[in-house]
Amino acid sequence: MEGFVCRYSWRYGAARLPGSSCLWGNLAGHLGPLFCLAALGAAGLYALSIHGYERLAAIRTDSGGYLAALHEWGGNAATALALGSRLVLILGLMTGILVTAGFVFNETFAYWFPNFAFAFLCLAAGTLVHLWGYRAAEKLQAGLLTIALAGLTALIAAGFWEMGAQPLAKVDPSSAATPSVLAGALLLFVGFDLGTHPNDQRDDSQMRSIGLLAAVGITLLLLGLWGTVSLAYVPSDRLAGSFIPHTLAARKIGGQAGRVLIGIVVIAGTGCAAMTLFSTAARMATALASLHLLPRFLEGSSRRNIPAVALTAGTVAVLMAAGFAGQPELEVFIRAGFLLWLLHLALVHLAAYGTAQRFASSASGARKRWSTPVQIPAGLFAMAGTVCLWIVDQQRGLLAVYMLAAWAGAAAILAGVRWIGTQ
Repeated sequence: MEGFVCRYSWRYGAARLPGSSCLWGNLAGHLGPLFCLAALGAAGLYALSIHGYERLAAIRTDSGGYLAALHEWGGNAATALALGSRLVLILGLMTGILVTAGFVFNETFAYWFPNFAFAFLCLAAGTLVHLWGYRAAEKLQAGLLTIALAGLTALIAAGFWEMGAQPLAKVDPSSAATPSVLAGALLLFVGFDLGTHPNDQRDDSQMRSIGLLAAVGITLLLLGLWGTVSLAYVPSDRLAGSFIPHTLAARKIGGQAGRVLIGIVVIAGTGCAAMTLFSTAARMATALASLHLLPRFLEGSSRRNIPAVALTAGTVAVLMAAGFAGQPELEVFIRAGFLLWLLHLALVHLAAYGTAQRFASSASGARKRWSTPVQIPAGLFAMAGTVCLWIVDQQRGLLAVYMLAAWAGAAAILAGVRWIGTQ
């Protein structure tokens, strides 16, 4: 059980879509058929989170988006949590997923090609596309996502098609529905909210919320089916304890062809995730700079943000070149980002509740009446999940240090910019 929680950073390390499939496979192995209920509960919580983001964005319709309302509600302390959680996730995940993609490419397609060289090529490609502009990045991201979704859908279809032609793996009754494992289900949708930062001042927060809800729903459906297929082909104890449950299931379903197909899914998903992380870094920098919380040179434009992209790419390149990707500390660093992300979501719930009286939208009055009271328990639930995951972590001391350092560092940056602006 502790192994499941302590390895969850690498369960997500294969990128947004395939990495999720790793975590879904592990959770399916621990909970059996109950994993669908745990995933449904997490999706319900994040549907409320999306509404919280929408409520905050509706208060301030400028380029700051929800961050402007969050800053008004909680000051620099709240904004520092948002900035710190995003920075740790972006830098940690991008470093991890690029190196993971390099190993997958080396082991599946070209054993003679250096894995770190492939990782640096992916980083360079993502950087150049974002330096060209958001529009080009979004087109490439859509293409990579299509490839990843198509590959995973093909494996799921093949898995269900072959179910009647061979004996199925035995599914043991669930016996691991402990609070820590259930709290791990909160990480199934890590990163779903990276699209909350507005593209420009004309960005529609309601349409953005619809897109986020659709993304959560599609993830729930597709990876729920993948978890079901994985349970059918791989014994639950192997799914629960493996670092590569997605590869085990793919090889059972399609042999070598399945192994190649899941490799394509991982690499395409890695590229898609890297594009998302670059875009989030650039647009969040724009939002905070427009609020005078970051230096003005980081504001960029509606088409691109060259300084923010260059800083992100340079930092990730240094981390990979220094060998940080091969160190156990990277796993702890990513886990710190996950827990900060959960705390940030809890803050979004509390801020949405606190600003309920200022939410001016007559068309959403009915929704406001039912959703406002549940924001408090939703925020408390996210906090409880964070505490539970921290308690069972075998390196919780170092984890706490990383979390505090990220928050304090972000707070120092915001305070420094504010002090300089008053001089």
